[in-house]
Amino acid sequence: MPELCVSMEGLRFLSLCPERYPPNWPKRAWRGRSCTACKRCAKTAGFEIADYIVTYYQGDDYVKQVMTNLHSYVKLETLSRNLIEGKPEEGVATETFKLNDHVVVLGVKKV
Repeated sequence: MPELCVSMEGLRFLSLCPERYPPNWPKRAWRGRSCTACKRCAKTAGFEIADYIVTYYQGDDYVKQVMTNLHSYVKLETLSRNLIEGKPEEGVATETFKLNDHVVVLGVKKV
């Protein structure tokens, strides 16, 4: 059984995300983890929930392919005006996580 991480704020449930997903769940897993990481990163940086952001992502070729496929969904879910592939600019709030042996670096900047 995969390990689970649960994030809670008071009594409000924020996320439930296995560190490793079965191979038949990749799109669902990436979609959930990337959006959760973007939102958590924006919250840590002090952004408001309604703030528009620019999201940066960095990873291997698989990460690039998945993020390209999920581009519209991630933009909608995170209020991202743009998704930029590459290293986040200096001063951008970042978060690094690993999903199925792929390291992902996400960064968010308020627009």
